[in-house]
Amino acid sequence: MYPLPLELHFLWRPRPRSLLSDKEYADVVKNLKKYEKRFNEMDRLKERERVAAVQAEKNRLQHEFQELVAGRARAAAERRREYLALLDGYDSEDDSEYIVQTHVHDEIVSKTEEVVRK
Repeated sequence: MYPLPLELHFLWRPRPRSLLSDKEYADVVKNLKKYEKRFNEMDRLKERERVAAVQAEKNRLQHEFQELVAGRARAAAERRREYLALLDGYDSEDDSEYIVQTHVHDEIVSKTEEVVRK
């Protein structure tokens, strides 16, 4: 392959001049640990806020769902009371309204006897 000029290499790219002076750059390098701690703490706080917001939304949705289920249960109970009122109090779903009898029929289909010798 033919050697490429330096401008065509991927490793080379123009970089803008730094916005920091040499003194400011040295100060940043010297205090990097302090800045890192501060920014990590800020990241942790933002993450906690995000998690709290997600949890609050989950709690709100759960509460909304529970209210919906309770409302539907109340409506079903009201419809059942109206249904029983139409039947003069007879409840077809109440097991105590029925007499349950169990009948067992045994029937011998075939019988064989064998003599076994010792």
